Amino acid sequence: MGVPATRWLDLLLPPRCALCGAAGAAGLCAACLARVFPWPADACLRCGRAIARWLAPGPCAGCLRRPPPWARAVHLYAYRGVAREAVLALKLGARPEAARALVALAAGRIREAVAPGDALVPVPSPWWRFARYGVHHTGMLARAVAAHTGARVHLFALRRRGRAPRQSALARGARRRNLAGAFAPGLRAVRGARMVWLVDDVTTTGTTLRRAARALAPLGLPVGVLTLARAGDPA
Repeated sequence: MGVPATRWLDLLLPPRCALCGAAGAAGLCAACLARVFPWPADACLRCGRAIARWLAPGPCAGCLRRPPPWARAVHLYAYRGVAREAVLALKLGARPEAARALVALAAGRIREAVAPGDALVPVPSPWWRFARYGVHHTGMLARAVAAHTGARVHLFALRRRGRAPRQSALARGARRRNLAGAFAPGLRAVRGARMVWLVDDVTTTGTTLRRAARALAPLGLPVGVLTLARAGDPA
């Protein structure tokens, strides 16, 4: 029996870790996997915030008082270790395979929330990021999620208005003012979907996702948020 073609390919081009490049590992190597910190699966179903483990699944007290403008939130990893490195690389247009490997690692959890008939709407990148790096990094994430769910990516269902300054350079209150009216429905409508999922790389204050979710309200569909990582301590 001859050697399979895939085996010859592995011999000629051995697989390497998607993040650090270590030989012999497909996806992420053991050393990188040890620095992956999944976000708690029993977090608040509405906002995704980590809550006390003894509480029953469902909305947290904060969501009961002031619910966010979406019906469901799924955060895959804590924004540290490999997830943080993968997000930063993705923003720069480097090593997108690291983010794809993290999505594949959480595919089971994603499929529990996202159905094949859902719509994936990536949060638009700021104009200056696309101009500098030439990548739509949230679009890459949405396509990675689509590959594991069968959901459809609607790349132009949401657009940014104006030329607002970078969020990372602003304080919390200034971030809210900076993003006021920042999003609007795009040129292509979402039709036939059961639910719309906003896809983003990382959430910190949640201001960006709130503005984006409100801009999608005219669609009349339930909105969910799906992020690769969430900042803050999940403990």
